[in-house]
Amino acid sequence: MKALLFYREGKSDKVYHVQLEKEGSGWSVNFQFGRRGSTLNCGQKTSSPVSYDEAEKIYNKVVNEKLAKGYQPIEGTVEVTTNPSKVKPITERMLPQLLNAVDDPESYIQSDEFLAQEKFDGERRIIQSKDGEITQYNRKGQVIPITEIFASPIKYDCILDGEMVENRYYIFDILQLDGKDTRTQSNSERLRTLNTLKFGEGFQVVHTAYTEKDKRKLYYDLLKNNKEGIVFKRKAAPYQAGRPASGGDSLKVKFTKTATFIVANHTKGKRSVGLELIDGDKRVFVGKVTIAPNKDIPAVGSLVKVRYLYCFKGGAVYQPSYLGVRTDIDIEDAQLSQVIYKAENEDN
Repeated sequence: MKALLFYREGKSDKVYHVQLEKEGSGWSVNFQFGRRGSTLNCGQKTSSPVSYDEAEKIYNKVVNEKLAKGYQPIEGTVEVTTNPSKVKPITERMLPQLLNAVDDPESYIQSDEFLAQEKFDGERRIIQSKDGEITQYNRKGQVIPITEIFASPIKYDCILDGEMVENRYYIFDILQLDGKDTRTQSNSERLRTLNTLKFGEGFQVVHTAYTEKDKRKLYYDLLKNNKEGIVFKRKAAPYQAGRPASGGDSLKVKFTKTATFIVANHTKGKRSVGLELIDGDKRVFVGKVTIAPNKDIPAVGSLVKVRYLYCFKGGAVYQPSYLGVRTDIDIEDAQLSQVIYKAENEDN
């Protein structure tokens, strides 16, 4: 039994293969993943052979999880009994708008076609409020448990896009209000609507700068205060989920560099962990990061977000700072291609 799956969004084009296979007197579940056309990374969901019934449950669970995340069958079929009620078509899931990065903010500051907002360093969340109940979705459109306790409820039936930073939700867009889909409206229209609404403690509508003067002030204030970055959005553009292959109507300028790494090991006797990234068919070691005393040491094999100053090709990330564990992406997304290298002739 096997399933051949693919996932394509913006620049992401990857495959995931999983097989239920006979091994000795038992059964195993094996998998391979990576970019389409490249050598795939291999792994096993069963550390040793198990009964057929147990292996089938593991196999079905893996395939259903991938389908729920937006993977689709290659060759039109998947050999698995899926639960249709748990696998939503991609158009029905709450997928956010993802932004491409640009290096030069000046043209967007000067352009009257673009507005600007702060780029936050938290967890991307789409929140749906209906009849007083809140449902949260991560950046892959998956429903996630509500771990935050909001001091006050949302009194509107709405869908919001924003970033969770500690226990505060920063709202930067509204996708639906009282049953009316607002995605087709312009950014300016949606933000005018958003700014008429009142939210209680635990929620904050993000400040938006519209004029060149205000955008320039916002940019330098964020830079001076060591913030994550700034976002530019075309005022007339609708909301479009996913990431464009290049460019787009919403773009980001990052003041700091961040990437998602795999925890390779724990340093014996110290509060630090080794970091790895996937490069083709292998994993490469890219240094260590210290874990602050007020944070738990992440498990080996988990994904972590780390801020860093720069990296030289073939070397380790320089001045890494641990930000936390990531549960909203897959291990195959921890690619070496994330890392931004420092030019060899660039001054220190």
